[in-house]
Amino acid sequence: MSTIAIEPSRACELSPCPELSAHFELNRTLDRHRLNRLWRQYGRLQIPEILSPKGAQVVYECLAGNSKWGLMLGGGPGIGRRYATAEQCAGFTPTQLHTLHAMAHAFRGTPGAHLHEVRPIATDEYDRASDPSLLARFVDFANTTVFLDFARELTGAIDICQVNAQATCFRPGHFFDFHTDAEVDDQQRATAIFYFTPRWQYDWGGLLQFRNERQEIVETFVPTFNSLAIFSCQQDHAVSAVGPTCRAPRFAIAAAIMAN
Repeated sequence: MSTIAIEPSRACELSPCPELSAHFELNRTLDRHRLNRLWRQYGRLQIPEILSPKGAQVVYECLAGNSKWGLMLGGGPGIGRRYATAEQCAGFTPTQLHTLHAMAHAFRGTPGAHLHEVRPIATDEYDRASDPSLLARFVDFANTTVFLDFARELTGAIDICQVNAQATCFRPGHFFDFHTDAEVDDQQRATAIFYFTPRWQYDWGGLLQFRNERQEIVETFVPTFNSLAIFSCQQDHAVSAVGPTCRAPRFAIAAAIMAN
């Protein structure tokens, strides 16, 4: 594996180099045939050490230094969702924030109910080109032939053509109840979540959980640093609530892998 071409200390929300995406690299030692077999068997897997170590570190430092988190909350299908921009969040009083959290938690148990922070990243490549952030360059990388071919080979979906993504941050009290991503867009072939929080502990919550038709939890992924959770959009999944003892934000880049 090669390393990223800039020092981690330079990681920040702004990236002066629009070609930076060329320096992110997938782990070259991945056993792609084995991963494809696991995908065909389970429709989900978690891949450790997905990126070069310095590449993962520089994204983490960017996310940790980002002050542009908005707030996403909703009650699931039929109820609606709301997004408060970073500027709006900065103007909320503690009482207003408490009210928003209480509203979101009132819908706990409703399919797709959620509460977490988000940093949007443009879907259109031309709009993304005007975004100088390192996060936009990471999404550029996810839309390179290298990553798209990896996604096609892994999932067997040869019509994959685009990756849409956003940065997410889960703090104590944040959650995302069970849902399937197929309900959102029938062009989505898979969901990919890149994790960027070092030394996450199981008892902090924020776990990616999958359940079967009998609503039994059948597998749980811990958001391990520099790992990729990728799963079929038909999989029923949730992010368990982050507990009050959590001592670090749960950083990730969540991506929808799309077909034509």
